[in-house]
Amino acid sequence: MAGNLSSESRKSGCSAKLEEADIEVVASQPCDWDRQKAMDAVTNLLSVHTDVTGIYCCNDTMALGAQQAVDNLNLNGKVFVVGTDGNSEAVESIAQGGMAGTAAQKPDVIGATCLDMLVDWIKEGKTGDVNTEVETVLLDSYIISRENVEEYR
Repeated sequence: MAGNLSSESRKSGCSAKLEEADIEVVASQPCDWDRQKAMDAVTNLLSVHTDVTGIYCCNDTMALGAQQAVDNLNLNGKVFVVGTDGNSEAVESIAQGGMAGTAAQKPDVIGATCLDMLVDWIKEGKTGDVNTEVETVLLDSYIISRENVEEYR
């Protein structure tokens, strides 16, 4: 979703790592966290760029749409799809040989970290307003792939 902090951060992080690995990005398109838009975008992408081997989506809903496009074009096994979030439908797709993987987060760790930050702010007597600069805290994610999917099913 263009302009959304989470999606922009996911996109820029992925782009930076792909550039480091010297992997060419042929297209990037916001699909607004929408499965149908992602399926349509990937269908169009693969008709123009027939040598694409991988697709990353900033959430699993779009990744499931991308995987549907790959399946519809009989490219499963030739084009891999990776999403983000680790939702149950994506995990099931991975287990069934669809999506290649998903980057999942730990909501309990995110919640605890946010609560700790809030408590620290209150203890320090800080107040915020719309102009307060947000502190970014990086937290580990984990990858669910075909190799470990049964642990998360």
